[in-house]
Amino acid sequence: MRISTLCLTALFSAFVSTISAQPQAADNLTVKAQFTEPTALAAPQNARFRAAKHPIDEQPDGELRIYEMATYYYSQNMDEWVHRYGQRTQVVFDGDDVYIQNIINTHTYGSWIRGEISADRKHIVFDNFQPYVEQGDYTYYVSLAYADEQGVYWGDTESDDFQFDYDEATGVITNPNLELTLASDEGGANTLNSGYELIPFTAELVKLPAHITEADIQPYSLRWDSNDPYYFPLMAYVAQDGDDFYIKGFSTKNPESWVKGTLNAEKDSVILNNGQYVGLYDGLYFLYMKGASYSGLDSDGWPIYKNKDHAALKWNPDDRSLYGPDGILFVLGQQLRGGYSQSVPSQDMKPFYGVAAKPKTPEIRNFDIDTQFHQVQSSIMYVVPVEDVNGDFINPDSLYYRFYLDGEQLHFTNGKGEYYQHFPDEWEVPSRFTDRGKVNGRTDNANGTMTYHVLAIDKDLRPKTISLQSIYRMNGTVTYSDICHYDTETKTTTIETVTGIKDVLTASPVAERLYDLQGRALSHAGKGLVIRSQRMADGSVRNVKMLR
Repeated sequence: MRISTLCLTALFSAFVSTISAQPQAADNLTVKAQFTEPTALAAPQNARFRAAKHPIDEQPDGELRIYEMATYYYSQNMDEWVHRYGQRTQVVFDGDDVYIQNIINTHTYGSWIRGEISADRKHIVFDNFQPYVEQGDYTYYVSLAYADEQGVYWGDTESDDFQFDYDEATGVITNPNLELTLASDEGGANTLNSGYELIPFTAELVKLPAHITEADIQPYSLRWDSNDPYYFPLMAYVAQDGDDFYIKGFSTKNPESWVKGTLNAEKDSVILNNGQYVGLYDGLYFLYMKGASYSGLDSDGWPIYKNKDHAALKWNPDDRSLYGPDGILFVLGQQLRGGYSQSVPSQDMKPFYGVAAKPKTPEIRNFDIDTQFHQVQSSIMYVVPVEDVNGDFINPDSLYYRFYLDGEQLHFTNGKGEYYQHFPDEWEVPSRFTDRGKVNGRTDNANGTMTYHVLAIDKDLRPKTISLQSIYRMNGTVTYSDICHYDTETKTTTIETVTGIKDVLTASPVAERLYDLQGRALSHAGKGLVIRSQRMADGSVRNVKMLR
């Protein structure tokens, strides 16, 4: 029976009739990988059909164990060999019978293949050409693969079996040289996996050696090359123990997780091995680290990565800086397809020594009043740079900003149950905060330290001027940026230079009343923007616009 190219294409969207690529990551593969459709086979071999006529698509009886599977496979989309770590795979042990699910990791249909533990308990032996998926009248099989003299890969329909090494004490199942394909009964190869390692998942995080204390952990600034508007510079932490380096802060989804690296023989690079587990995400997906080469964005704006065997950070012992020109990916291991969930395109890390510094002046980009009757907000779009006036990194966790509307400072209620309750101060906004998300627009700052924010306020408020100022609190010293003033009518900005500041908010009011924006007295402050009229101890009155 011959199967047309059209049928194969419908079955496997990544399949094309002939593909070739020079492997980049596979250790022992030196030939070009070429996959061919069954109709190209001049003298098709007849498959040795086993007793099993249909795929095993229901979970077998026995003890179910969760494994993480590492394997090379050829990605036609990326045109390279890809090393996939952390893919979730289920294995069932039923006496001497062993079942492995989704052994062909590019086609995860939930089907199982069955093997048997050898008499010496050191191997698991599987019949070759077990059915894997049925599509209409066609069946495809897990098969050994081989390359002919032209480097074209075929399914091996003649071999009886293939096997894995098995360590009964640890449960590890491996065969670094095993090449498997998904084949038709005529022997055409539709995909290729080369080398397998299945390790029982144990959720063991990297831990610091017991003798390392908090005093041994050095804060680092972490920047990367990006024009992505969602980028925000980070703090990272490094602990060195001889040639071993422990780094925390790469993954914002698991910010407390460490990864471990070791100096190479030349002592000029820290090597971070792939496959390091960094914790659960959303309580469901476990994340693994792996190295990758970032090569830019595709036509849709998504990053393009070429997978690598490890990540490497150049080490400068003179200034103790670390620099990784390539990327680091964090892969969702419990997603069967193992897609990455987070990326760090490059790493530029320098020791961060907290000193007082004047923050760079914020920038107000736009003020927009929403005039649609069903909307209740206007928006301020602005940028708060996470750097000082000299362009040096400052800690975003110690950076705040404040707003002034027509010269009056905007107040944020941060009492229990209020929207802004996590603000440490009622008058200052943490630099990472935005209540409307980050706007999808490019910044003009190449180092990526400027991020768009939007602050939503009552649409009835129509200030003539909006002012914005950054505040940096470091080691007991408070420093202030210059003030950006924005004219809402002309949409122009002016900068007021600040050399010192008197904080007028230190005085305490002795009485206060609440009003809405039309001047009507209120018994209590509801949601939105209200005016708080405060009488001070010296008899003066201060009206404060308060956002709840």
